[in-house]
Amino acid sequence: MKVKDVKGPYKKLDELVEKNNGILKTGDALAEGVSKPVLSKYLKLREFERMEHGIYLSPDAWMDEMYILHLRSAQAVFSHDSALYLHDMTLRVPLKHTVTLMTGYNPSRLTADGIKVYTVKKEL
Repeated sequence: MKVKDVKGPYKKLDELVEKNNGILKTGDALAEGVSKPVLSKYLKLREFERMEHGIYLSPDAWMDEMYILHLRSAQAVFSHDSALYLHDMTLRVPLKHTVTLMTGYNPSRLTADGIKVYTVKKEL
């Protein structure tokens, strides 16, 4: 009886995790041809932590809140205190992350997570 090679999909997933510094996105795995059941087994086997919908962190990776926020809302731009911190213009780590979105995006999930959201018109 021939045994299925389960290392193939796991190898792809391991490569994705290595490439993305310990972060695995569901969309990336599906784009590589990995099925959802295989992905689910992999995440349980490797004890990944769910950071956001479709974003997982390996147990040996360091979590960067701002990077996770960027992955979660790529259209958001860090602004105000967060921008000052990223540009080394302040030594104070912001207590709340601040982002700016174009008018029309729904910020309710971000504000529910304690993120201060500003909006700007598309024309600007």
